[in-house]
Amino acid sequence: MENILYYVTSRGANEQNLFDDERDYRTYLELLNKSKEENNFKLFAFTLLPNHLHLLIELKAGANISEIMQNLNTLYTKYYNSRYKKKGAVFHQRYKATYVEKGPNLLGLTRYIHLNAQKLNLVSEPKDYHYSSYPLYTEISADGKLRTLDLQDEIREVLGRLKGKAYQKFVAEVPSCEMKTLHKALHRGGFLGSEEFVERIKVEIHARSQEGRKEEQIKEEFKEEIKEEIKEEVKV
Repeated sequence: MENILYYVTSRGANEQNLFDDERDYRTYLELLNKSKEENNFKLFAFTLLPNHLHLLIELKAGANISEIMQNLNTLYTKYYNSRYKKKGAVFHQRYKATYVEKGPNLLGLTRYIHLNAQKLNLVSEPKDYHYSSYPLYTEISADGKLRTLDLQDEIREVLGRLKGKAYQKFVAEVPSCEMKTLHKALHRGGFLGSEEFVERIKVEIHARSQEGRKEEQIKEEFKEEIKEEIKEEVKV
């Protein structure tokens, strides 16, 4: 589906921490980077906080957000339980995703995600938080190489929308009303965009759902045909 971003959040089960030290943060980022390479999606922004995380993803054709997040969370759960000698769920149920209209919301959502650590008083300024993509937006070297995750293309796309304005200034000048409005909309979940966008997504989701049902029906019919063939072979 075109012009769609997925704003994804995951929380720790029973309000427990997902990340207890640098090794945990680093491991999740390594898994995220591997998933990005394997599934060829765009990652415009991320922030890993002690008990939850935020991701802003755009999928390429053929990719599936459910499969990506289920895979990612399963791999991290195995790592976490192995390291801390625990069993059971690490994440609270499944992830939560909001369908976002990319055009009018890309810039604002990267800013929203990058300000979370400051909002929670973990740091005084977003540049001081090491487990988000904000430093990648502000510490690009002269030859264009980035540290850790490779988000060069995504960052160029975002900065291109600022028309020369510094990203640091853009983040610092966020209107408080915008943050509150975004927070309410994202907390509500579901969709973020124009009425036309929401209607289009609902239609496409319904169409996919119908296709899925047809596939299941075909599989069941195929199973029945195989059973009948086996019966005929037995008779012979």
